[in-house]
Amino acid sequence: DKALVGRIVKRANEAQADEDAIAMLKRAGNSPRPTAALFERLAKEQDEGLAYSAEFLRSHPLSTRRASRFAASFDPRAHYTPALSQPRWEALSDICLKRRQS
Repeated sequence: DKALVGRIVKRANEAQADEDAIAMLKRAGNSPRPTAALFERLAKEQDEGLAYSAEFLRSHPLSTRRASRFAASFDPRAHYTPALSQPRWEALSDICLKRRQS
């Protein structure tokens, strides 16, 4: 079935994109932990607890697996720098909060 093959290919592409993102974070000196936390939150929202048997039907890897991949790439010996300065982080947080309230 073409749809199933398309999902498998897309899932493989998404997994490769995750690996590329991990490599970019490493080159930039940014911690992968926030991305792992994002995927953990997504997994909870998507209630993936029962989804493992149907992973082959999904177009993206399970968020729990993605969280694990990012978390495993954390190097405790590395000296990470924040991706955003504190003022930029606060500005972004304000934007998100305003959108949530509207």
